[in-house]
Amino acid sequence: MTSTRDNELGARREQGPEALVALSQLALDRMEQGVCVYDADNRIVLVNQRYLSLFDLSAEIVRIGTSYREVLAHSASRGNFPEIELDALYSARIAEIAGGKPFRTEQRLASGLVMSLELKPLPGGGWMTICDDVSRLSRLEAELHVQTERSQHALANMSHGLIMYGADSRVVLCNERFLKLYNLDPDIVKPGVAHSTAIEHWLARGNVAGMAAEEFHDTRLEDVRARKAKTLLVMRYDGRMVQAVSRFLPDGGWVTVHEDVTERLQYEETLRRQNFILDAALENMAHGLAFYDSDMRLRVCNTTYRKIYLLSPEETRPGTHLGELIERSMANGAFASEYTPQQILEAAPRADREPRFLADAPAHVERYRDLGPLLRAGRRRLRRHL
Repeated sequence: MTSTRDNELGARREQGPEALVALSQLALDRMEQGVCVYDADNRIVLVNQRYLSLFDLSAEIVRIGTSYREVLAHSASRGNFPEIELDALYSARIAEIAGGKPFRTEQRLASGLVMSLELKPLPGGGWMTICDDVSRLSRLEAELHVQTERSQHALANMSHGLIMYGADSRVVLCNERFLKLYNLDPDIVKPGVAHSTAIEHWLARGNVAGMAAEEFHDTRLEDVRARKAKTLLVMRYDGRMVQAVSRFLPDGGWVTVHEDVTERLQYEETLRRQNFILDAALENMAHGLAFYDSDMRLRVCNTTYRKIYLLSPEETRPGTHLGELIERSMANGAFASEYTPQQILEAAPRADREPRFLADAPAHVERYRDLGPLLRAGRRRLRRHL
């Protein structure tokens, strides 16, 4: 005789597997990833809604009992891959599964989505596929790849040499211009190489820093620790001069830009010599001479000019306005005039010559000349030179 309680227990035992399957299906359907589980005969035993939606598959076709080949054939009919590739794809996947090791692959669907597929073997001979939409990640990776290529192209075509170090004082990157600038071996100076190794090779190539390798290395690292921006002039192996400018990165690394400044230094030295000669000529002239800019502010004048107008070096500093100089000269008794300082100032740029009467001295003649055309031509020549 069987009791009511025994009947209830038996019913629960029969419903147990079904309830477990229902719970598993519910859990699978709530996953963000697509999941499809196959048995040892390559037939579906579990599949979730996410898997169907990712591949645009019909639940009437892709369901429990459907073979893997039928799943692929249905996917091909949806345009997820060319139907002509069905046999080759099925054979390749089955061979991978038979290997008994998990593997990953990607598949671009007709919709443009990119799917990441992970196929894993299960105990007992079955296997499962876990699918995820990685389209956004794929786009980001593609964009990053393009940006990286552009950055590398820009670095390769820079007119300056560039080398970057990480916080661990190892090379992160350097461009071809840097290597050629100092005749360095790309098999030695490359990403991952220590700063000390790069310095030793740099000196071994005949480049000159003005100090020993160890001292140079320690000095550079001290600048890094102090985060002290530095500009150095170093001599190349062939005697040409290079300016190295270092800047520091937020992560503790630094980047140094190298520029061949040989011609610029030579030009600056030529200008320095010319200025020295010009200063000597000005100071030895019997005439007083002064240069003003377009705003009538003093740029330079000689000692004779100061003596004529009884002006001190402090009163004739560059930038002083001509009107102020006229007022000071008249106040110092350098000359007397029937005109006011303002009238003299207004007439000065237009006058070809005009007498200025000095107190207790013979008359002096002032001549004004517009240097604008000459200066503009000089600036054009300077731009062409640089």
